[in-house]
Amino acid sequence: MKPETVLVTRTEPGASKTAGAAIEAGLEAIVSPLARVVYLDAGLDLDRVDAVAVTSRHGARGLAKATGRRDVPVFAVGEATAQSVTRNGFETVHSADGDAFALAELAGRTLPRPARVLHVRGELAGVDLKAALAARGLEAGEAIVYRTVETGRLSAEAVAALDADPGPILLIHSAAGAGRLVRALAALGIAPEGLRAAAISAVAAEPARSAGIGRIEIAERPDDAHLLEAALRIAHTGPAR
Repeated sequence: MKPETVLVTRTEPGASKTAGAAIEAGLEAIVSPLARVVYLDAGLDLDRVDAVAVTSRHGARGLAKATGRRDVPVFAVGEATAQSVTRNGFETVHSADGDAFALAELAGRTLPRPARVLHVRGELAGVDLKAALAARGLEAGEAIVYRTVETGRLSAEAVAALDADPGPILLIHSAAGAGRLVRALAALGIAPEGLRAAAISAVAAEPARSAGIGRIEIAERPDDAHLLEAALRIAHTGPAR
């Protein structure tokens, strides 16, 4: 039996990494990024910051590009982001191993009051982390270090796969990415009810759920390995329609 295919639409270099992991897991993969990342010349001044919060690997890279300091503590949303922060030379890294709300909880438990936390992020944010940090008694600010430029179009290979029965399992890594995917599908006139998706978290899945995608499986932990396990659960149970 031919293995199921996953459609990876996240930005590079993560898209190719996810596709490679999918193939190792026994799936086929189509890579069709719907956006590219542009890092900004942010020039961060961290002298009055007690800690930094990072919610993506792009944020980790943007932080490293925006400051020469590596002594400020960094709170990362998950292990993959924490590893990216560590690879960029930061000395103290805390992993929430969850979502943005788990990060806010961890920072709230770890930092004294009134600590000042800077959320380093892209132009679009799926969750208001600043508000979540403030709700836990922390002084929160934001700095935008990258922006995502949407391409809006899926590749011919991806479109052909979506026209097949069954179509590919959609992989969702973020709420912003899910929104881009929903818009691309709508532009093609593809009905969402028969589609299947695996999402890295419930927050990331929400735009797809709101759009009416037929089946969405949530990863048990917010990383690629568990996301692909969710995709395999879908593969083992067949099409949504």
